[in-house]
Amino acid sequence: MYYGMQSFMKMTFQNTFGAAETSSSQAFGFKSESLNKTIEQITSKPGRKRFLKRRFTSGKRHVKGNLSLDAFPTVMAYALKSVLFSSTVESNGYRHSFDVACYDYNGLSATNLLTAEIHRGGDNSQYYYDLNGNSLAVNIKKNDFVSLELDMLGTSQVESTKSNPVYLDEEPFFYNQVSMGFDGNPEMNIDEMTLTIQNNLEPRYNLGITSKPRRIARAEEMTIGLTATLNCQSNSYFNAFNNQSEHNITIAMANSYGSVEIEMGDVKVLNYESNISDPGVITGRFEATVCDSVFITVINSFMLLNEPFMLDDNKYGKLGYNYNPIGAE
Repeated sequence: MYYGMQSFMKMTFQNTFGAAETSSSQAFGFKSESLNKTIEQITSKPGRKRFLKRRFTSGKRHVKGNLSLDAFPTVMAYALKSVLFSSTVESNGYRHSFDVACYDYNGLSATNLLTAEIHRGGDNSQYYYDLNGNSLAVNIKKNDFVSLELDMLGTSQVESTKSNPVYLDEEPFFYNQVSMGFDGNPEMNIDEMTLTIQNNLEPRYNLGITSKPRRIARAEEMTIGLTATLNCQSNSYFNAFNNQSEHNITIAMANSYGSVEIEMGDVKVLNYESNISDPGVITGRFEATVCDSVFITVINSFMLLNEPFMLDDNKYGKLGYNYNPIGAE
């Protein structure tokens, strides 16, 4: 009988679209996973009967699922690189700078390709490949570790011999290691918040290829949102909502193993709610979206395995516009 306590997950970047990377990968502790292959069933109706016997044919297939993780510094770097295509890599791979505006339209993959090894028991593992980060939620709550929800979309899976997991010597970010700023001023009244990066990806299929996706492409524009609950001590967020003005918000987290800094410009509050429910502290909740720029810097203690490329601003341009993506046609 197989148990979750015996399972493990490993991840690495791929060099080639359509080919799983099984030689080297990094093991991560995880809370849960739901990566699975889906196969569409096409049916034909050869005759008319009361109880119809249908003929089934395998149709389109792809891989999708969710990874629930604690926010270790190196895990943050992998997750962010899976949802944000462009990055500048510095300090021999221990510092990553992400700019959300990026060039990712001509490749077979909308973001950086990943292979995930999931071992659920037995002698073999499932290797899910061509994985793109479709969305990433960074959840920060009182008295808890920062957590990540990474939704992934890929093309297929292959079964192969399991590898041996070796885990990083790191600790995840804790809630008291996180700070937030609003227009340059420290924000001390946030109870919890969630930052969400949504790529809006879809598998695209071509005639005459295979039943696997030909590419993972964007279906809509990327969106970045922020929701938070707070103890009401001022009217800053209500005024931002009421005046429909735009503001700058920063989120920073750091421990002895690494750090993350997220700078969001031109943030607009879409909704603000505050209600009195008891004699205690009045709380509010707001929902906001990023209208312009997001810049993210991650410093991690370990290098990312098989990292596909390092962008040089002088060679590729500030946002990597001159870079020819993996699998570009």
